[in-house]
Amino acid sequence: MFPEGIPENDPMVDLMLPPEDAGTQMYVLSNTQNVNGASEILNQKAMDEIAEKLGGDFIVLPSSVHETIILPIDQGMDSNELEGMVQQINAGVVSDEDKLSDYVFQYDSESHELVRMDKMEERKQEKEASVEKSDKSQDDRGDKKAEAKTAVKEEKGQKSLKDRISNKQEEVAKKEATREPAAQKSKKMAIG
Repeated sequence: MFPEGIPENDPMVDLMLPPEDAGTQMYVLSNTQNVNGASEILNQKAMDEIAEKLGGDFIVLPSSVHETIILPIDQGMDSNELEGMVQQINAGVVSDEDKLSDYVFQYDSESHELVRMDKMEERKQEKEASVEKSDKSQDDRGDKKAEAKTAVKEEKGQKSLKDRISNKQEEVAKKEATREPAAQKSKKMAIG
């Protein structure tokens, strides 16, 4: 990023360095020539190796077309702050032809995708809502099954065999009463 070396007393350099107490390490991802090295974010093998070394998802700051900065995920990271930092650096340090993006990206190690960090946050919220909805739906189905089983058990337990037989006889008698007699049926069929 600084072919002549890091300039002294440049306020933009301070923006790129994490606070001393942060403890977060930054890594530079580029190719061996350090020219158009940001294309390494398209190298699936390299991205998976980084995810393995960092223990999962990680942040990609688009430094320039020549390199990107890799940060391990830290729960305190705010995508808006990181984007603001990238935009400031792009405006003050990176030449227009070398600008890669004003957005911050996150590598999703499960799906092996590079996603804008703000979109990743939306994705996680949608996924959590979907899981909650699925869990609730499964709970509801389980509750309905339990209620049905309980109702059947109660019906069987409360009615004696004698009562159930009596109920069945009543049902049959009602059906028989609404049915036409067999003789009338055959007359209608013969006439009709």
